[in-house]
Amino acid sequence: MEKVAFELSESEQYDLFYELAKSLSHPSREVRVSTVAAISRIANRRCTNLLLDKLDLEKDIFIKASLIRILGEIGTPNLIDALEKYQIHSEPRIRANAIESMVKLQIKNKEELVKRIIPCVHDENNRVSSTALKELLSLGETRFVPYLKLLLKGTDTNRKSSAIWVVGELGLVEFVEDVVFSLYSENYQVHSIAERVLIKFKDKALPILFENLFMGDSMVKVYTFLFLSKHLDEISEEQNDILFNFVETENDFIVSFVLKILYKFKSDKAFNLMKSYLFAEDEALRKVSIEGISNFVDRDEIDALLVKAIQSEKEPRLLASLIKCLSAFPQQISEDLLKGFLDHEDDRVCANAIELFGNKGDEKLLSLITPHVKSSNNRIMANAAIACFRLGEKKVLGHLKEALVSSNVKMRASAAFALGEIGSSDVVEILIERLLKDVQSVRKHIINGLLQQDKGIYQKLIDILKESNSMQSREVLAEISHKVKTPQEQIQKLLEYYSDEVTAFEIPEKMSDQEIDEVMELLFCNDQKLKTYGIYIMGEKKVYKSVSRLICLLYERNDDVVGETLLALEKLNKEETLVFLRDVYPWMNNENIDLCAKVMQHFAKGKLDDSYFTGRLKEKHLICLETYKVGK
Repeated sequence: MEKVAFELSESEQYDLFYELAKSLSHPSREVRVSTVAAISRIANRRCTNLLLDKLDLEKDIFIKASLIRILGEIGTPNLIDALEKYQIHSEPRIRANAIESMVKLQIKNKEELVKRIIPCVHDENNRVSSTALKELLSLGETRFVPYLKLLLKGTDTNRKSSAIWVVGELGLVEFVEDVVFSLYSENYQVHSIAERVLIKFKDKALPILFENLFMGDSMVKVYTFLFLSKHLDEISEEQNDILFNFVETENDFIVSFVLKILYKFKSDKAFNLMKSYLFAEDEALRKVSIEGISNFVDRDEIDALLVKAIQSEKEPRLLASLIKCLSAFPQQISEDLLKGFLDHEDDRVCANAIELFGNKGDEKLLSLITPHVKSSNNRIMANAAIACFRLGEKKVLGHLKEALVSSNVKMRASAAFALGEIGSSDVVEILIERLLKDVQSVRKHIINGLLQQDKGIYQKLIDILKESNSMQSREVLAEISHKVKTPQEQIQKLLEYYSDEVTAFEIPEKMSDQEIDEVMELLFCNDQKLKTYGIYIMGEKKVYKSVSRLICLLYERNDDVVGETLLALEKLNKEETLVFLRDVYPWMNNENIDLCAKVMQHFAKGKLDDSYFTGRLKEKHLICLETYKVGK
């Protein structure tokens, strides 16, 4: 679904701002947070005094910091004193935002501004000190460059990640080599910030990255190939040869990363590789080849190859993806082929097959699709309803209306999504009726569906919401305001939101792809309990796409995290991880020595000895390795 945005005049912006500003006094923190985010998109200088009043009264740290940032975006130099007092606030987020906003006010006396910021460079909080360092360098204070160099080469990961951030924010290309080597950091924060910064320096970074592939380190290869797969836009003949050489010499795990890069460039040689790897025994190779099909849709034989792959694929998740690929060839879709998937045991396979039937536009298919409108699976139901409506069956609107009041929130969200996709004027009243009666995950689909109509609907919604001061209406007003496109310069930085954390460790019986992705995000969170929970789920649910992330966790310095990761990798049973276990085994501690030896011997069928390792093992490592050898 396309994102909907309306452009408002300045007077309309202020009217909307005034309505939103009322919500800044609402007792609900959730309402105030969503309101501040909405205000950041439409506020202008006419709003300054009101926001200053709200800033003084606001007690919530996050909202207070957000208001300071907005004032920096829209304010004038006379706000400098009002903002400076927040430099000594007890909360780091507020101090950092105050520094940044003071600079954005663009006061003429730069020396006075520098004098006010310098004390913050040595703030005990990393966020505050790095913000001050960035702003001082942006003001031309080169005397702080040596300090930046010191942080980049230091061992403090928090300070290093902040220094990399400063390099990226200011575009300091002379430090690109330091950032490249930070990409390989075992600390995820350092690694992820380095990746974001290197995107800005791609031209300078790429030659260094290709050169580093020959260092022989497996993690360097993985991180380099991951970066190249996402950010390499063109490739030289020499680079192309290097990558094909790795396909011939590396193990399947590494090859899967290389293929993702090669498929992007659509060469005949890459196409021939894809034709082979679509039927590989290794699931990762098949997965990346299925993802690469979209690069070769103009090939004469691709549709026949796709059908052959569908007929041979047994893994449901990959089969669903293959069926989705068929949408590029609507005329070649075989009804007989797809019929067999309408009652497939995997919901994704069934839902994708239904979607294809709907796209085919043949009314004769209605009899096959209609029964699925009453499916208990929300995705199948929504796809079937959309397909039936497109084939001329308007009775599905009645079923979708019933689904909108289901006790199942996923069913309601899918019904709202389907109504939005249908895009008929018939659905407007149905959606408006539910707008103030549901949760945010459902409302977002309702709002998108409504705003696809015309601007008249937008004004109608605003009028309805202005009549109510309920918490629900205030939240909806803020959510709709996110759809507004202002003619003035867009706010440069989005406001940060707090993430909801898992409150109890429980293992769901069944998880959707979205739920799995959400749990995968826990693997690199700062809360150790949540991280351990995420690792455990990856192993229990055999989430194979998490393998590369789990491998990164092997390099953590926390024994509990490493131990749980080892157990998860054993459950996932991917032999390709053995080479990484070899790298980390020599510095394993305590019980993890025994556990790692056990997992390695599991992968190696009990045949490992000290000759497999590049360096000499300590006695305790040798003993554990021998313990799990075959015959011991």
